[in-house]
Amino acid sequence: MSLVLVAAVVFSSAATVVALVTALRIRTLVPAAVLPAAAGTAWGATYVDLEIATPPWPLEVAALCAGAGCLAIATLLAMSLLQRNEARRRGDELLQELTRNMNETSSQLESGEIRMRQLTGVIPVGIFEADLDGNVLHMSTRAREITGLEKPATKGDRWIEAAHEDDRPAIRECIQHAVANREPFDVQCRFARDADEVVWVSLHAQLQHDGAENPIGYVGYVADVTERRLAEETHARLEDRLRQTQKLESLAVLAGGIAHDFNNLLVGILGNAGLALADLEEESEVRVAVQQIEAAALRAAALTEKMLAYSGKGWLVVEPVNLNQFIEDSAHLLGITVAKGVRLEYDLDRSIPCVEVDPAQLRQVIVNLVINASESYCERGGPVAIRTSLVDAKRRDLENAFAYEELPEGWYVVLEVKDEGCGMDAATQERLFDPFFTTKFTGRGLGLAATLGIVRGHRGAIQVESAPGEGTSVRVLLAAADPAAAPRSNPPESEHTHGGDGHTVLIVDDEDIVRNMAARILRQRGFEVVEARDGAEAVQMYRDRSEEISVVLLDMVMPEMTGSQVFSKLRQVRAGVRVLLTSGYSESYAKDGFGEDDLAGFIQKPYRPSQLVEKIREVLQV
Repeated sequence: MSLVLVAAVVFSSAATVVALVTALRIRTLVPAAVLPAAAGTAWGATYVDLEIATPPWPLEVAALCAGAGCLAIATLLAMSLLQRNEARRRGDELLQELTRNMNETSSQLESGEIRMRQLTGVIPVGIFEADLDGNVLHMSTRAREITGLEKPATKGDRWIEAAHEDDRPAIRECIQHAVANREPFDVQCRFARDADEVVWVSLHAQLQHDGAENPIGYVGYVADVTERRLAEETHARLEDRLRQTQKLESLAVLAGGIAHDFNNLLVGILGNAGLALADLEEESEVRVAVQQIEAAALRAAALTEKMLAYSGKGWLVVEPVNLNQFIEDSAHLLGITVAKGVRLEYDLDRSIPCVEVDPAQLRQVIVNLVINASESYCERGGPVAIRTSLVDAKRRDLENAFAYEELPEGWYVVLEVKDEGCGMDAATQERLFDPFFTTKFTGRGLGLAATLGIVRGHRGAIQVESAPGEGTSVRVLLAAADPAAAPRSNPPESEHTHGGDGHTVLIVDDEDIVRNMAARILRQRGFEVVEARDGAEAVQMYRDRSEEISVVLLDMVMPEMTGSQVFSKLRQVRAGVRVLLTSGYSESYAKDGFGEDDLAGFIQKPYRPSQLVEKIREVLQV
């Protein structure tokens, strides 16, 4: 359009000039070089009259042309103005459209931001952004709630400083490794929401880069994993406890089996020694040697008793015991067992109920714990606290205890022995109750092993808390007895006759040495004896001679038929059969398959001749 306008202006101007030149004769100065007529003259020295021929059209026509040119110019100017107005109108419309689009985009962005805030508020993770120095650039509301950073984060807040101080080195090392290897990173750490609440947080982040692909920061999310972490720790603790229990049970089976077989051998040793002593004169030189044999056998029997105690199959004679009174009665014994410089401090809860325990084994437990606490001071001396209390144990309390099986929740009487000695590390605590494990120069390592076995045999548990340099606390949990139960005194010994009075005893035992020894003892005391090597032979003998057999001495553990199976078949022959059960295991363990009133009595191996005869006489009076 501009080119057309310029052409019109040029045309109209030329027409006007022609018209003026036609009407006027123009006198002008023309260079000689331009006009040949001026040749030979100096530049600008000649004036030339321009002789322009009169055009064939009149002056009016020239004026008309000039007017037409002006009209064209005016028309074109008007058209230009119209076009400019149109362009302005269209520009305004475009501007309005752009404004509407910008408003719609802004509204969509605002709506998207609201939805994003709603989404980030609903999902269980929080979003954050930080630079490489840990300065927070952005942190969502959920992220602040998870980490406990309630104030809106601004640049300059270093989130790492808000983490638990023990976790900060690991966090920094993780970030440095991620930056060096240009890779994402994951880390778990703790944050303190307040003074009493510490949460575990899982953090995952991706590096951010500048235009040159250099790391400048990271963006990621945080999630509260406290419950998962606690569940994992509980699961790991239970797995560790299961491994410990399985190991203890395996060792217990081994120890119980060895002790049982060893007790059978000791029956022969003690029996023969007893019979020999009965036959020897007081002045006999051999008597001293036999007495030493008997003493050695008794020591071996004490050792097997500890092994059985560890296995939980030891000899238990359970009765209600007042624990406070029992500890006070044992104070003198405990006082002479502790090392020099160690003082005993008693803190006894007078409101605790009685416990159903074997007094002899309870004494062994207390002595073992006090001796170990005393020896923890390594000759420097210090206090050993003995406390009693009553607790309502919950599942989480019992999960951390050493126990034979899963114990029920409920009320337990607690015996605690606490020292301030050298303490133990985790590795030592894992092996604390292993038989023959000891950190002492001397000792067999059976004290605490037997203690655990005794507690397990009483359906109790042991809790241990210790750390190097911070001492040790051992808590024994025993089920509270029926409130109506009261300690009972020992019954007076009854008078018995000393002869067999023609009674016949059927001895059932697969061990020849045990069976032969028992038969010799009873025959020397005037009893008639018949012997059976196994259960089937015993049942047949009883069928044939049930009227004359007064007592059956029945071993619990035998091949093919167990003691309980033999007993069932004997009752089929005669319902009132009197059976004296014998075993290398404890009474409670051996009688597990029998009814409360099924058996006439029990005697544990190894036994002396006098003990066997006394027990047979008791059964005959039943």
